[in-house]
Amino acid sequence: MKIALSEHLAQMLPALPRNERKRILRAINRVRTKRFSSGVRVKKLHSRPQVAVWEARFSDYGRLLFTYGQHPHRATREPVTVAHFWTAVFDHDNVPRELRRRPFETPEIMQWILADEVSAFKWNGQTFPDNPAADLEAIEEHFPDTDGTNDYWEAYAALSSEYPAAWTTPPENLPWYLEGPIAFEMWAEAQNIPAELILTEEQIDLLQMPLPVFLNGPAGSGKTTLALYRLLVLQENNPEARTAFITHNPRLVAHAEELYHTLPTCPKDATPVDFLTYQDLVARVLELSSVERDRQRAPKEVLHDLLHHRPLTHADRQLFATEIRSVIKGMIPRTDAVLPTTAINWVLTRAAYDELPEKWSAVPPDKRADAYQLATQYQRLLRDQEWHDTQDMATRALHALPLHDDTSAAYDAVFLDEVQDLTEKQLHVTFAMLRRDRKTQLLLTGDPTQVLNGSGFGWRMPKAMFFRRDWEVPSPHTLRRSFRAGAATLRLPNAVANLLRAEKATVVPLDPDKARRDGPTPQRISPDASVDDVLSQGRPNVLVLVADDETAASLREAWGHPFVWSVAEAKGLEADHVVLYKLPDHLEHPSDLATKARQAADRRWNQHILRLHYVAATRARRSVTIVANPHPDDSLWHAPGVANAVDVKEIFDPVWSHQASERHWLKRAVYYRDHEQWTQAAVCYRNANDDAWELLCAWIADPSQPPLWAEVYPRIGACTETQAQVLLECSTPIRDLPAKVHLLRTLNRETEADAVQARHDEATGNWEAAARYHYDQNNHAKAGTLYKKMEAWLPAATCFKRAERWLDAARCFRQNGAWEQAADHYEKAQQWSEAAVCCTKLDAWDRAGPLFQKSGKWEEAAHCYRRTESWSKAADCHSSAQKWKEAAHDYRRAEKWRLAGLHFKKARQWRAAGHSYRNAKAWEDAGMCYRRNGDGKRAGDCYAKIHQWNTAGACYREAEAWKNAALCYSQAKSWEAAVECFEHAGMPQWTQACTVVTANDTDKAFRALWETHGALSTNIAAFLLEHDVFLKDPTWQIWLLHQAGRDEKASALRQLYDAGHHTWAAIADTYVAQTQYKQAAIYYERAEEWSAAAQCFREVSDWSRAKRCYHNAEEWSHAAACARLLGHAVWQHLYQARANPDNAESILRDMYDSGVSLSDEQVAFLKNAGFDVSPALLYAVTSY
Repeated sequence: MKIALSEHLAQMLPALPRNERKRILRAINRVRTKRFSSGVRVKKLHSRPQVAVWEARFSDYGRLLFTYGQHPHRATREPVTVAHFWTAVFDHDNVPRELRRRPFETPEIMQWILADEVSAFKWNGQTFPDNPAADLEAIEEHFPDTDGTNDYWEAYAALSSEYPAAWTTPPENLPWYLEGPIAFEMWAEAQNIPAELILTEEQIDLLQMPLPVFLNGPAGSGKTTLALYRLLVLQENNPEARTAFITHNPRLVAHAEELYHTLPTCPKDATPVDFLTYQDLVARVLELSSVERDRQRAPKEVLHDLLHHRPLTHADRQLFATEIRSVIKGMIPRTDAVLPTTAINWVLTRAAYDELPEKWSAVPPDKRADAYQLATQYQRLLRDQEWHDTQDMATRALHALPLHDDTSAAYDAVFLDEVQDLTEKQLHVTFAMLRRDRKTQLLLTGDPTQVLNGSGFGWRMPKAMFFRRDWEVPSPHTLRRSFRAGAATLRLPNAVANLLRAEKATVVPLDPDKARRDGPTPQRISPDASVDDVLSQGRPNVLVLVADDETAASLREAWGHPFVWSVAEAKGLEADHVVLYKLPDHLEHPSDLATKARQAADRRWNQHILRLHYVAATRARRSVTIVANPHPDDSLWHAPGVANAVDVKEIFDPVWSHQASERHWLKRAVYYRDHEQWTQAAVCYRNANDDAWELLCAWIADPSQPPLWAEVYPRIGACTETQAQVLLECSTPIRDLPAKVHLLRTLNRETEADAVQARHDEATGNWEAAARYHYDQNNHAKAGTLYKKMEAWLPAATCFKRAERWLDAARCFRQNGAWEQAADHYEKAQQWSEAAVCCTKLDAWDRAGPLFQKSGKWEEAAHCYRRTESWSKAADCHSSAQKWKEAAHDYRRAEKWRLAGLHFKKARQWRAAGHSYRNAKAWEDAGMCYRRNGDGKRAGDCYAKIHQWNTAGACYREAEAWKNAALCYSQAKSWEAAVECFEHAGMPQWTQACTVVTANDTDKAFRALWETHGALSTNIAAFLLEHDVFLKDPTWQIWLLHQAGRDEKASALRQLYDAGHHTWAAIADTYVAQTQYKQAAIYYERAEEWSAAAQCFREVSDWSRAKRCYHNAEEWSHAAACARLLGHAVWQHLYQARANPDNAESILRDMYDSGVSLSDEQVAFLKNAGFDVSPALLYAVTSY
């Protein structure tokens, strides 16, 4: 398959960066070899009505558009299949637009595949990719970066030149955004496009740039117009995109919206564009009405008055105001990452402020401390008065943005005009309004040369914001041609711009030679009474500009007309003739010996003066007149370049000297009216003898705004539709609501009129009518609020219910006495306590209990559960409330004895706790409680149940139950205590029985007991046997067994004795013969035949007792073996040491090294062993 490139693509490729060209050539080669899958992902597009078009991917966003056709071979003239590449699209979102704008027409020599013929065509056995892509087995191969790349390029270009593509089509079919200035002008002429809307070749090129775009241009260069055209391109490609056009100046917003709607290709089906001022955007974020915003707005005079009360020069006041607004309050701390919006403060911290580079600040470093102190005082004053300036509103918006989850409020694209008027914080707000997946759909236009009153703007601000977000940072595109004024007029601001550049300011250069129209050279005249007399006459197309608002206000009053503005007020406006009236022109030129701080301060003052003149001079369309007495030292008007751009006149001969006609006044009135300059518009209408418009404009300009009906209508009659439209669409709010209703009804805007009428009804106390309106509009929440004001509780509750405002509905139902509905709605609002109270009113205790429980009101919940005899739940609630006694009683009623005992115990109700624990058979807890209650008898009974004999004996002893105490002590083998208790009980026989148990010579003690008391009782005999009393004489043992009632054992022992076995060893031998090893071992122990006893215990695997017997027999090796089997490692080592005295020291050292800890018994054994070892080692082992 062959490849052909269009002439357009063949010219594009050499101009592309090398890596971009490599990617495109690699994709072309894959198509040539039919590797349609993998990296290129070829697919057929379906949006072209006739010609079949395919796309191939060459990067994440880039696409190649190509078609298939047949060319005759150069030599054989046989048909050859060719893939013809038309263009490269660098943003895949623009592919549909490219399909519509490319005609894809070809010479007759090439045969093309049409869209409906793809499946039927097979040329020379070729098949073509469809959707999805074919050849799924293809793998991506690296296109070699060698000289062959250039060979491929030359071959493609040579082949393409043989078959040039046709790019012509009838002019009426050309889309408005077709590239090429000639075609654009043909289209503009056919559509009667105004001259100011016709784009230049440079602007058309910029129109095709993918977003984001930074657009840099001087005043009058068409930045706004180009931005609106680019907005239309975006809407053409994505009609559903939500877009916003934002700028700082309300007059410019109105002008841009008007201009947008005059464009003949404005899409009718696209989502409407939001044209907003920056203040409107912030108010939308904060959900503030215009009235609320005006009420919170700080007066401009606050900062002005604060600075005027300080001993500052005029220059310092200007610089400090700029510093406070744009830097201290307008910037955010320098970081490498994006700060959370909630971490941005009202003012910079002192540390963050001091870290800012010197060139970012409006004041020199030595004055930063004073500026920061004034800023904190100013911020404190605003806070005390609950005012917010523009920077505070930006901070509030940034704090509010993370709380907004409504993504429908975000935009797909934002066009930000006059960006130099915004501070860094304000830029952050606009950036945050973009959808997360559209973060780079931005177009920013601005002119850093026009920065007045300090926004701190420089293109570094948006660049830094892009860099922090890891976005690709675009370079600003600069427009140099101004279309507003003539070449002679533009030479003055151009000369001022050159001076600004010399003062190290950011400047956008002008090119006066490319101006569209010519005009007179600016003239300078000295001020005198005759000049003031001419200027005081007031002309509609003459604008007098002064340095500040105070001077403008005083001149307006003195001259009696409103056409005197400060330079800052005139930003965004233009006039035929502009007069620069007594602007400060002194420039500082410090010597080389001046300090760096002095030089920096002078440079900032010079920048301020030059920017003031630059902005003023660029407002003119036809002429500029300067009224000034140049400063004797270093005046701007004596500077090189500026002096050559201005003609000095001795006699004032104004260009506008002819008398203005009514038509001129009316034309200028419409201009001022459209720019919402109502005072100026009223004067123009008065001179044009239009009383109705004069009255209406004066009424809007009046801050008090008297009632329209009383003051205006009697003099002009009813408004026309045009007047009503203007009044309603102006940015000044109409506070006379009945008048606004009438104006809306004049325009047949009944829906809006009804809404305003409802507002008026609400404001005048006619709440019922307003509520009915809001109910009909399905605004049930508002209707409910109004019914609530009327104390119409049931309708209010119904409205709140429909609005799903459950809490308000519940309160209204409660006021109406509808307890069940109130409870239901309180429950939906998760107001559990209130819902429970309503349930108690209905005696719905089973429902009220869980609700009180959810709200944490445990006692109320327990009360409800008691009413329903839900004792366990009531007890749980009392327990949560730490009402232990009540909880215990409830648990006892629920027969949860252990929990009852626990809570009685917490309440220190020991007797009741003991009873409950006893019922739960928790004997130890019961015994403890009885003992705390002083009931030792019951406590002893409980402890005896769990064989805690010592404790039981102590309890019985406290209760003086001596016999029980003695028996318990005897069970615990606490013989001294047992003897003492038996003595207190008056039981001498039992006392002597205890001595028998503890005596070393058991036989002697037993005989003494016999001789003293004679025959023993059965209980005493059993007691002696139970405590292992063993007599050496078998006949006495037999008698003791008979006396204890153990006749069977006594008879068996008697038989052995009668058989001649008169010793315990002989009896044991008999049991061994019968293989009864355990019984034999016991009797061997009684005979102290330890070795034989150990052997018998080993036969029954009783290793513990076997070890003990070997120990007594001092057979250490066997004892060590038993200890090993029992896992008693320490005893094993000790026995081995006794068995091998020669190795004793080594064994003991190993034990010491391993950190073995010995028991008291093992220490005594070791000390008594008499090892011949080092005393230090012996001491170390026994002391570890």
